[in-house]
Amino acid sequence: MSQPNELTLVAVGQPLIREDFAGYSHPDFALAPMGISTEIIDRLHREIVRAVANPKVAKLFVDLGTLPVAGTSKEFAAFIRSEMERWGRVVRTAGIPLE
Repeated sequence: MSQPNELTLVAVGQPLIREDFAGYSHPDFALAPMGISTEIIDRLHREIVRAVANPKVAKLFVDLGTLPVAGTSKEFAAFIRSEMERWGRVVRTAGIPLE
């Protein structure tokens, strides 16, 4: 999210990513420090689910070009594994050296 006195790309007339790159996915995540307690993770998840269920909050995300989804930490881990596999194939196929 932008700060109150900052302009967003949308505010200055730039198209949203979803409009320029059909099929492109740019997920955003709420992350916490490693080792944080399960109780805190569970509370954060409950609050995020509650927030994105609010139509006004959901509209803010949609207006920014993001689809608000509040998945579980297990779903997030599965997504990260699938993205690592997906983009790992791209890196290997293109012969991109790891630095």
